[in-house]
Amino acid sequence: MAQTVPVGMPILDESLRTLQLQGKLDLKYSLSSRPFFTDKTLTTDSLYKLIDPTYKPKTVRNYFFNQKAVYELLPVTFSSEYNSHHPYGWNHAGMIDAKGYQGFISTGFYASIGPLSIQFKPEAVYAANPNFEYSTQYGAPTKGPYHHVFAGQSSIRLNVSAISLGVSTENMWWGPGIQNSLLMSNNAPGFLHLTLNTTKPIKTPIGNFEFQLIGGKLTEDTTVLLENKDLTTSYYTEGNYFGLPATPSKINWRYLNGVSLSYNPKWIKGFFIGINRVASIYNDFIGEQEGFVHNYLPVFIGLFRSGSAYS
Repeated sequence: MAQTVPVGMPILDESLRTLQLQGKLDLKYSLSSRPFFTDKTLTTDSLYKLIDPTYKPKTVRNYFFNQKAVYELLPVTFSSEYNSHHPYGWNHAGMIDAKGYQGFISTGFYASIGPLSIQFKPEAVYAANPNFEYSTQYGAPTKGPYHHVFAGQSSIRLNVSAISLGVSTENMWWGPGIQNSLLMSNNAPGFLHLTLNTTKPIKTPIGNFEFQLIGGKLTEDTTVLLENKDLTTSYYTEGNYFGLPATPSKINWRYLNGVSLSYNPKWIKGFFIGINRVASIYNDFIGEQEGFVHNYLPVFIGLFRSGSAYS
């Protein structure tokens, strides 16, 4: 199984560290590369049971083909946000920085048979997005109500033992941070990516290892306000990092390659050493390097990227 606890899932995701401190979740998990994967012995319901011993399992799970296939409805997640004065917010996935009210809802299903698993958990967002007080240096007029449906925490995977290979749009969280991560987060919607990762620590003679290797496509919604750009709609483009592009209709996307590795020495329980690295390049320059590794796996070459097209 490869069902996940989505990054930012109310109660459950934020309680994983607490469960470890209470001794209810094994210390072999670094929790520095999420989403967190459940399995047959550590299901979502069992995690809720660890949080609240009085919890009565509510998962609607059905088995087929002599217990070899499973189908499960995922819980409904709903959250809302209200800003009375100006756009503000963080770690809210598909929500936007907006004044006024906005709501977020997500649900779906999980199914698996043999090594194949499918998790479909789309997300829908609606924001009133009214105008707010702005100036020539700060803010911009909004485009009115905003609504969007994202693929959300969805994936298709092949899972063998502790290794998973698949296509996903799930949010990721790399690093030990609680409010902010070292790399990746749910401060924006998840993006489409190929992933090769562990679903649980791999035990070796020298300790446990966890890793994730991804290759994905980054695009930017230029219609929403950016808090790190003074709540304007100006955005970064190749060759122009301080304002609108020379050709506003041309929207470049970026290829992102990233790797996260965590090592727990067998001699030091609860101690982890981690490495995170990413490289990105605008689509205009993809293919200009020689060889597959230089073009699509640049995280494994050029420690300081001297002379590389990747940043």
